[in-house]
Amino acid sequence: NRIRVAAHLIRVSDQSDIWAANYDRELVNILGMESQVARSIAQEISVKIAPEKEAHLESASVDPEAYELYLMGRHFWNRRTPDGMQKAISFLQKSVAKDPNVARTHAALADCYAVQFLYNSVPAGESIRLARLEANRALQLDPALAEAYAALAYASFYDWDFSEAEKQFKKSIQLDPRYATAHQWYGEFLRYMGRQDEAIVQSKLALESDPLSPIINVEAALPYYFKGDYAKAVEQLRRAIDIDPFFASAHGHLAKVYDQQGEYEKALQECMAAKELGDATWIETQRVIIIAHLGRKQEARHDLEKLTRALHLGLGSNYSAAAEVALGKNEEAISSLQKAYRAHSWDMVGIKVEPQLQPLNADPRFKQMLSGIGLPL
Repeated sequence: NRIRVAAHLIRVSDQSDIWAANYDRELVNILGMESQVARSIAQEISVKIAPEKEAHLESASVDPEAYELYLMGRHFWNRRTPDGMQKAISFLQKSVAKDPNVARTHAALADCYAVQFLYNSVPAGESIRLARLEANRALQLDPALAEAYAALAYASFYDWDFSEAEKQFKKSIQLDPRYATAHQWYGEFLRYMGRQDEAIVQSKLALESDPLSPIINVEAALPYYFKGDYAKAVEQLRRAIDIDPFFASAHGHLAKVYDQQGEYEKALQECMAAKELGDATWIETQRVIIIAHLGRKQEARHDLEKLTRALHLGLGSNYSAAAEVALGKNEEAISSLQKAYRAHSWDMVGIKVEPQLQPLNADPRFKQMLSGIGLPL
């Protein structure tokens, strides 16, 4: 229950120690020790700490059990699976119950709610509302917390408030330029805005901060997918799978890329691997698209109807529209998108750049929806 930190400040030019100190504390005071170390080093190298950072260093203690629950929540959030997301929320709610005054725990909950609707069958509007609620609670406790601003930005993005989303993403990055998730999510925003080269820059910055994150490695491939540079997309997705062979999203997105390349058997193999590792609506729909491209259209139509009934896709979605395009049912695809548009569906933000929807691009009704969503034409 005790911890020691041995801190050394080393001059790189000659590798000499110019300052060193040891800190011994009870584990419960770990944040207080972190503050002491940070202040001592800052004073030694004559760095002035900005007022918002000074306030951030005021945390004096942490409940060890609450902190462990927080770490478990972050672990399962990083899995990006339906089951993992539910577990993450459960662990973080328990952490908040143990210690409600930790800003980062509320921000972590906001992150979970901000992406929950991508993986679980929950109403996007309610998920986004909860994300905003927890992010604002985090900011009440720590007004300079980059994680909270990134969660607010992500919620605004999928709520079609693009100007507010970009403003909040930039605020998060300004507060903490090394916060990988802010760069990752800002890159996602830029991808859907059609700004792929800027998205690649953000993906690289995210990877610099967190090179072993499976989801960040996956998302670094997607600007290349949207640009049509499928070879680079495959290379990056293979890198993600090398890091974590059990990461469902990597296999699912590799299936999408192979499908666009016409490598349908490879695509189906990767899609089935994704289903085994962590099924989600978009993976199920991708399987329908692939078997349609393999010529098994009757099976694909049957499976899409079954999926639509089970997952309530009758309200319309980007996913069901892509499957209908693969089946040659472009009119039905437009109808699905129009239903999703009227429902203010979160997944409409990607329709401009999704290659699977390219056959619809010239339809004036498609362009009208782009304009109504606020996406660049």
